[in-house]
Amino acid sequence: MFARETLSPELIEELTPLLQQHCTEVEDESPLDVDWERYYAAASTLRLYTVRLEDLIGYASFFVVRNPHFRYSLQALQDTLFLNPFYRGRFIGPRFIEWCDRQLALEGVQKVYHHVKTAHDFGPMLEMLGYSCVELVYARRLDHGGVRGDGGDVSELAGHAESGNAGGEGHQAAPSRQAAHAGARSDRAAAASRGGGRWATEH
Repeated sequence: MFARETLSPELIEELTPLLQQHCTEVEDESPLDVDWERYYAAASTLRLYTVRLEDLIGYASFFVVRNPHFRYSLQALQDTLFLNPFYRGRFIGPRFIEWCDRQLALEGVQKVYHHVKTAHDFGPMLEMLGYSCVELVYARRLDHGGVRGDGGDVSELAGHAESGNAGGEGHQAAPSRQAAHAGARSDRAAAASRGGGRWATEH
């Protein structure tokens, strides 16, 4: 059912329909256009795992590298993770992630990182497997007019800082974020207690 595979033209042909499905489900703003040459070039660090029930129904890919800040620490960074929605809720997802972790551990990987989209939160399942939420990642589009090229944004922030508003707003925002994080943890715990953890998609 689970296997490590090597990237090949044949495997890419099998992966492509699932990648399209994955991209559609996460509603990514950008059209799918995989740079396969880059994956081939990274073959020494790429770990590609698959789920098969005769046909390919899921995949996970990781990059295994040493942390540049802690050279002794070999770490696995999840790149993609997907299971055909038809097969979710059958404990295939948790078993697959656990199996991937065992394969990575055999290589001496010290720590595995999964990124989880807020719209497809499978954090409760990861926490049931022993993972902890350790970091938040924020994204911002810079090519849709969100950033002014005249430096106006920076000047406005500087003005707020001079008036003392920036510090005050910053201090006020922190408790709100902490409350949101606490609420998210509570929601995850509740989902776990209800038997949550159906494998959502990750991209």
